[in-house]
Amino acid sequence: LALGPAQQEQRLSAFLETLSDGQIEYLKSMQQQGGSSQGQGCIFCALAEGRVQTSVIYQDEKIFACLDRNPANIGHFIVFTREHISNSLYMDDELFSYLLASSNKLLRKMLEVVGATSGNILVSDGQDAGQKTDHFIVHCIPRFKDDGISITWKTKQLENPQNIVDAFRGVTLYKKKVISPSLVDSKKINYDDLRIP
Repeated sequence: LALGPAQQEQRLSAFLETLSDGQIEYLKSMQQQGGSSQGQGCIFCALAEGRVQTSVIYQDEKIFACLDRNPANIGHFIVFTREHISNSLYMDDELFSYLLASSNKLLRKMLEVVGATSGNILVSDGQDAGQKTDHFIVHCIPRFKDDGISITWKTKQLENPQNIVDAFRGVTLYKKKVISPSLVDSKKINYDDLRIP
């Protein structure tokens, strides 16, 4: 059925109302980046498709994990979605949760394999945050005592933290009721007052 421009716009508006803010931003970013043609020259898409050789440690229908070619430590690996997604800020919540949970499980196994005592799961969203590729990746780095890796920053003084706190007042991430910290007197917390019936 061919729809006229007015009907198309009406259907599109109705569809967009069903999407979360993150999903809308993701669609906008894909449109700006050229949509489905994006990823054709991406090394990570090529790795996931088997067009480039790598040391694969895990793969399934959603994610791909392989050893990093320039590791910070023995066992350093990366995990990324098979779908070309350039930034996790606009990734579907379910896929992002799956990606991080899988990264955590794979790192736990890698710690056993290489005998590491700790690990880092590093996420960088955007160039200013250190993201160096157009395909979002998660770095998983096994850590050893005195391994020489330093992930540090210079602390900054917050001039008015209350402005930031106020900006988040009323934000709802999920449809569950959240207890506001300002409504709870930490000295008089009674378990029965906070219990969900």
